[in-house]
Order: sequence, then C-alpha cells, then structure tokens
Amino acid sequence: MALFVAALVVLFILKVIDVLLLVFLAILLAVYLSAITDWLERRFGMRRWLGLTLTVLATVAGVASVAALLAPPVVEQTRALIGGLPQTLTNIQNVLARWASQYPVLDQTELANPSSGVVSGLVTDAFSFLSGSIFGYVRGGGMLFIEGASVVVMALYLARQPAMYRDGMISLFAPRHRSIAIQVFDDTAATLRAWVVGQLIAAAEVNEDLSGDSLIKQFQGIEVKANADEQLLALKRKMGLLPGGTQEQARALGKGAKDAELLEDDDAEQKS
Repeated sequence: MALFVAALVVLFILKVIDVLLLVFLAILLAVYLSAITDWLERRFGMRRWLGLTLTVLATVAGVASVAALLAPPVVEQTRALIGGLPQTLTNIQNVLARWASQYPVLDQTELANPSSGVVSGLVTDAFSFLSGSIFGYVRGGGMLFIEGASVVVMALYLARQPAMYRDGMISLFAPRHRSIAIQVFDDTAATLRAWVVGQLIAAAEVNEDLSGDSLIKQFQGIEVKANADEQLLALKRKMGLLPGGTQEQARALGKGAKDAELLEDDDAEQKS
C-alpha cells in the first residue's frame, strides 16, 4: 500500500512539475523583492506597499538599463552576420568543392562544382522550414509570456503579504508538528535570501571586474609598482640617508651599497 501511494505521489509530481517550477521561480523572485522591501521598511520606515512599489520600479529600471546596454551590440553583430552571410556561404561552398574533388565518388556530383549553390539551397530550405513553422514559435512565445506574467504576479502577492502565505502553509501540518514546520520555513527563507543576495553580490563583482574602470585601476597600480624604486630613493633623500643628485647616481650608489653588503656576507661566511 505504501509503495502504491509513493508511486501516485511521484506520478502527480511528474504531471505538475511545470507548475511547481513556476511556483519555485515565483518564490525566488518574491524572496528578492521581499528582502529589499524589508530593508526599506526598516531603514526609512516606509509602508510595505510603497517599498514594494519602489523595489519593482527599481528592478524594472535596472533590467531596462541592462537591455539598453546589450541591445546595440547584439543588433550590430546580427547585421554584420547577415551582411557577411553570402560570402560565408561562398567560402563554405568552395571548401566543399575542393574536398569533393579529391574523391572519385564525389568528383562528378554537385558538391565538386563551386557554382552549384548547394549550400545556399540548403540554407534557403532551412529558412523556408522555419518560416512555415512560425505558428509554433508564436505559440511558444505566447506561452512564455503567460508563464512569465504568472511568475511575476505570484511573486508580487507573496512579497506583499508573506506572513499570510507562510501561516497558511503551516496550517496544513498537524498541530504537534507546526513548531518544526515553522523552524523549517524560517530556515528555508533565510537560506533562499542569503543565496539571492550572494548571487546579486557575485553579479556585481563580475560586472566590476569586466568594467573599464577596474582595468584602469589595475594599470595605475602597475604604474605605481613600476615607479616604486624612484619613490623609495626620493624618500631616502628626504630622510638624509642618501646625498642629493640625479636618480642614476642614487641608483648607482644604492647598487654599490648592496654589492658591498654581499661582499661582507661572503667574507663572513669564509671566516666561519
């Protein structure tokens, strides 16, 4: 009997796995929105609906900014790809023709003819097939939009009143197990919040590492290291440890002192 019940549970999960995935994504988004909203409430004393609204607007602005930064390079690369496609197809056709001419079996076929247009014909057929199945892509896009909207709506409701949904889930457990359920829910919420915050921090660090400002700072640091000898000599002159003069003379003097120290160490080793 227990095995039968377990099989039914597994079958049920497999049937609703898509819905469970959407719910999980909504929970992650709600954790992100709730974390920022809670901080706004504690820091500025805002009402929860106002903090949630500001969080959503800031998130939408951030996503729009990233899209605006990524869209021009993508469009430019797409135009370059489309513009260079004919030449690329010609090069592929020539390579296939040279390869086919080396084999007697393929020497008399269309592959050995550079002007046969086999490659361009295949590409044309592929585009025709994709154009013919455009209804499937439209349907898939519509489903993606509906699922995305459902995730956003569920996340907003969860972030607006998280305590109500948490208490509702806990009420499904038996009274004697509710204390354990509360602890599990609290630990899960803290873990998810820490994971989301960690992902945001990691993304910010990667963005900083790939930005031009970080590279400029690294280059300036290398320049500072390259001038460390000159800075050390200037500091010694200010302290009166070195006489005045040009940097070349100071370097020579410093080198001579270092050589003298090495000779003294060698003499000490030989005496010992």
